[in-house]
Amino acid sequence: MDFSYATTTSDEDWANGVADNVEIRNGRVQLASKTTTQRYRVAPGIRDVAADPEGILYTIRTEGGVYRYNPVMESRERLLKRTDRTVQDPCAICASANRVFVCDAADGTITALTPQLHRVVGTLRAGLTEPRALAYADGTIYALTASGLVAVDRNGTTTSLFDDQLTAPRDFAVRENTIYVLDDDTSGPSLRTFGDRAVDDSDTAADRDRRIEFRTKPFTPACVTALGDDAVVSGAIDDTDEYGVFVYDAATETFEQRVQLDARPLRMVAQSGDPETKTLHVVTDDERACHGFRARTEYVNHSRRNRHLGTAILRFDSGATAIDWHRLVLDIVRTSASTQVRVRYTATDDPTVLAFEPELLEDMVSDDAAAIRDMGIESMWEFATATPASLVPSDASFDQTDVESWQEQASTELAVHAASEWTTSDVIDPEDILVENASGRYLYVAVELLGTPDASPVLDSVRAYCPRTSYLRHMPELYREDQESAEFLERFLSVMESSFVDVEAEFDSVGELLDPYGVSSKSLAWLESWLAADTGREWPESARRELLARAPELYKKRGTKAGLLELIRLYLRHTEPEGSTPGSQETTDTPSGATDNGGTPDYRLFFVERTDTESVDADTVQRHYGSFLSGSRSFAVFCGPLGSDERLATLQEIIDAERPAHVNGTVVELEDAFSLGESSFLGLNSHLTSREFSMGDARLGEDTVLTPRSPEESTSGS
Repeated sequence: MDFSYATTTSDEDWANGVADNVEIRNGRVQLASKTTTQRYRVAPGIRDVAADPEGILYTIRTEGGVYRYNPVMESRERLLKRTDRTVQDPCAICASANRVFVCDAADGTITALTPQLHRVVGTLRAGLTEPRALAYADGTIYALTASGLVAVDRNGTTTSLFDDQLTAPRDFAVRENTIYVLDDDTSGPSLRTFGDRAVDDSDTAADRDRRIEFRTKPFTPACVTALGDDAVVSGAIDDTDEYGVFVYDAATETFEQRVQLDARPLRMVAQSGDPETKTLHVVTDDERACHGFRARTEYVNHSRRNRHLGTAILRFDSGATAIDWHRLVLDIVRTSASTQVRVRYTATDDPTVLAFEPELLEDMVSDDAAAIRDMGIESMWEFATATPASLVPSDASFDQTDVESWQEQASTELAVHAASEWTTSDVIDPEDILVENASGRYLYVAVELLGTPDASPVLDSVRAYCPRTSYLRHMPELYREDQESAEFLERFLSVMESSFVDVEAEFDSVGELLDPYGVSSKSLAWLESWLAADTGREWPESARRELLARAPELYKKRGTKAGLLELIRLYLRHTEPEGSTPGSQETTDTPSGATDNGGTPDYRLFFVERTDTESVDADTVQRHYGSFLSGSRSFAVFCGPLGSDERLATLQEIIDAERPAHVNGTVVELEDAFSLGESSFLGLNSHLTSREFSMGDARLGEDTVLTPRSPEESTSGS
């Protein structure tokens, strides 16, 4: 049985229809969402607060104790007791990935703690004067003191920053290549932005200070931090007793209030963990309590229908009048007990539905409606699907914003019209339904999504089939004489017919399931299992497809050095480090400069086996290579730089899966920086340059090389 069908799958397809309180993401439709703020209380009596790169919170209590708090697990543990006396008067704190730094107000020293071992690992005797705040970034500690902003290196040496640009800094934050400073100058408080965090005295002021200066009214700032790429300031709203948190919009150079505070803010820090989970912690002067504010996404309640309801309306065109539509197939990605998907439809030869009724649209006056009608708009469908800018005549009394508001109302009216006038399917969350009494060139389909603040159904695609034919036409005329019986029998036979049509469609596309580059993403794992190519399940999809395509070739080399190198090259070719350009580096992977035909960048990929070290002193081998050449049946794969621990771990997984069972293999990452004797290999990640010399100053092995003499030279020289 041959059917024609039309489908809606992409963002562009959905955009050609009407959306009422729904949003389109990556070709899928769900309820419209918004970002709200979830508030929680951490603890009272907090003197200072900091967050590490994983989003773990560290606090100094007013009694002097240092604590670690996990906002996700809501767990709290003490790192340093007040009675330990290691830090006499802890006043400021910052954190790195594996260290916590606590400043002592008594002597200006900075004590480093390891949160894993709960012990002190070192002290920087920086001698800070009246320290107020600390921050950490890229191996440097920054401190705000009574004398200004300073940088503290690993030896405890301090360097003043921006003395000639700042007047009276009150707070600061460091993120990426930027330092944000709240400063009080002669004209009032301002937020200063310094780039590149340069502290070298040789740098000019222009090099160090590429700032955007702006006034912070209508509020007076007290604290600053950086949330992702945004500067965030908290303070008091002018001429009121209210306080808030404000995010700076660089495009408009304005602040937008995001959070309302109950008391004056004293300290503020942004969680620097998951970039998708934006969290702030603010200490206020109400019992010096620390409050957390986490961005949370929830689905929008329909503004006019007072439910978490949205509707996507589509129009399918068969290209022929009086066509009988056959069935609808929906690909529902997600639904649950708290959500529903309903389908309504109607068919007509008229390309539009629901006459244009301006009285249903708020704020639209008769003159505006006449201007819209003069542009040829006769139905709500035409009005709702038109480009807003195209509906604004040059002499109109309304603007594009007015049109967009009216179009939202028109979309709602179309959804209400569909709910009351169109045929509603009896099936909830339908995946395949037969269309009844739907004759016309155009089929209008309204998909209604019902959810909650926390849940929404997700729809990937809608497919409409036509014409309406069934196996009834193959039955004797007797079965079509009674209309009621014929309609029942047609519906009954259509169930089986639809199944057979789907089976036939699967048969037609079965070849795609065996094509590594044609198989769908959801069937990729099945093909990998069928070919026993499970090694790269977590690899990028492009690498997985190439592995499948080359599986027969690679299986022939499995367990060999060549096969392992090919597999590692394949993985590396599809997982370029962030910020690099694939194939931009040289493609040598041997000391002699052999080219990798696969286009893999230069990762200095090579093998070292135990037999390669037989000519080297045993003590030297054990000292330098013993950690990864553990026995006679062992090898190491040197590669790098890799750019991430994940890539290093994946290479080790490849080696473990592909090595012979009786052999041990280890991957060793090469770094760009080296010192002789430590991960350095001539011709791979280090090179000896030629030296100028005069006769008598040359050194054998560096500037000169002895070569065998030819017989002719030997004869002539004798």
